Amino acid sequence: MRHVFNLLVLSILLSSCKMADLSSPQAYENPGTKGKAILETAMKAHGADRWDEIDSYEVKLEDEFFGGIGNFVNPHKVNPIEAQLNLKPRVFGGTM
Repeated sequence: MRHVFNLLVLSILLSSCKMADLSSPQAYENPGTKGKAILETAMKAHGADRWDEIDSYEVKLEDEFFGGIGNFVNPHKVNPIEAQLNLKPRVFGGTM
């Protein structure tokens, strides 16, 4: 009975706590400016100026499920699952 009481008191104490907002005041002044700068830097690093030159690209994916739980949640019962996507930019289509 004592454990139940301790658990009840602990759950009340923990549920009364709230998360502290640790954001700086500058984060609320102009949201998105820093994010846009980060995205622009990433685009330059990955050669975004040449993205329009791409005619098509290929993506190969592989997913492997491990253990008993992996076998239980695997929707296809094939291990590993492999997929290949052939995509064309600016066109709503592709093959799989």
